[in-house]
Amino acid sequence: MSGDLHFRVRGPAHELIEDTYAVRIRLPQHFPRDLPTAWETVGRIPNDSHKMDDGSLCLGAPTE
Repeated sequence: MSGDLHFRVRGPAHELIEDTYAVRIRLPQHFPRDLPTAWETVGRIPNDSHKMDDGSLCLGAPTE
């Protein structure tokens, strides 16, 4: 699935942080046993950011 992911949060100093990212998320056939993968699709997140070998976004530490 793909589309815009909009978020609105308060930062550490209670400042409003609001933005939108275009994303594509792939849910594997054996979800939730296998984890989803996600890509930011318009190049706003730099390639030198923490990403996986296939260019997908790092979604956090492995789950147990």
